[in-house]
Amino acid sequence: MKKISALFIVSGILAGYPTTMVAKTYSASSHDLRMAKAGFTYSMLQIAKQFDPVFKDIHPVDNQKKDFDIAFEWYQKAGEAGDKEASCRLGDYYWDKQHYQQALYWYETKKGSDYFGYSGNVARNYEGCAQKGRVFEIYHRGLGVPKNYDKVIQLYNSRNRNIGKESQIIYLFQQEKAGEKLEFSSLLKRAGQGDLKAMKILGAMYEVVDASIYPYVPFERDEFKGGKDKVLFWLEMAEERTGDPQIQYWLGRQKNIKWLKKAADQGYAVAQFGLAAEYYRGDITILDLDKAKDYAKLACKNGEHRGCELYKSIQKYPNIEDFIKDENSFPLLLSIGGY
Repeated sequence: MKKISALFIVSGILAGYPTTMVAKTYSASSHDLRMAKAGFTYSMLQIAKQFDPVFKDIHPVDNQKKDFDIAFEWYQKAGEAGDKEASCRLGDYYWDKQHYQQALYWYETKKGSDYFGYSGNVARNYEGCAQKGRVFEIYHRGLGVPKNYDKVIQLYNSRNRNIGKESQIIYLFQQEKAGEKLEFSSLLKRAGQGDLKAMKILGAMYEVVDASIYPYVPFERDEFKGGKDKVLFWLEMAEERTGDPQIQYWLGRQKNIKWLKKAADQGYAVAQFGLAAEYYRGDITILDLDKAKDYAKLACKNGEHRGCELYKSIQKYPNIEDFIKDENSFPLLLSIGGY
């Protein structure tokens, strides 16, 4: 392998990294250096990994010692040039240092949070930033930036496209934005005193506490015991006193068709879509294509765009098995499964 020696200057370009100027001479693959100079981010990333101590199975040229100073500079070059893995690793570096504004730059501005990672041997196994939800956490907790619930909801929706805008977790974020403190003991006391809003919040909390949405949960899971029975208790208690169609929709998502129908018959568009999906699937109710089309059409008329898509799909594929086989139907199929 041809090699080339290079003079390396470590400079503190970003806040949080040492600003001392350090001159280092090192060897690297002439191919990688040539390709990196030509703008190939993969080669920049490879040079960074050759010197990053975490990559024990990738050796620098001439078995030089690992040196994170060198790795950092090449991660930075690759990240600025658009490499998402490099940006992810830099974001993690600043996250660990609790320099959250710098972390946000690499996670969000330079798209490091879009990197999903990969698996292999122990040295290369790396959970990508997409799974960690750190941009969400920065905005939700106000780490280095003001809390931003609009951003929180946007990020959650972009990650969970099939959940629907009326999901319990979105409701909880909205309550936080309005100033509600999601403290279990306080809410429990209020609910016991007949506070309908507290009952609704508790019901929403219990529904999401067991869901696989970590870290997208705005409260401590350890405070909660129980499960679906407590969801139904608090939600039914609040619904009995208010007739709230949103609560009826939530109860319907517990696979109780009567609640879904109550909400749908009150003109609640998301519930109309959910009911259309159930009649189309025929899992928890009798398959009825006419009712499926009727409710899908109503949902569409009331502003639920997924109802429009479902109505067209039912007309095109009366048999849901044919609908499932259409690869273009996947996003809508997810919605049918989760409303």
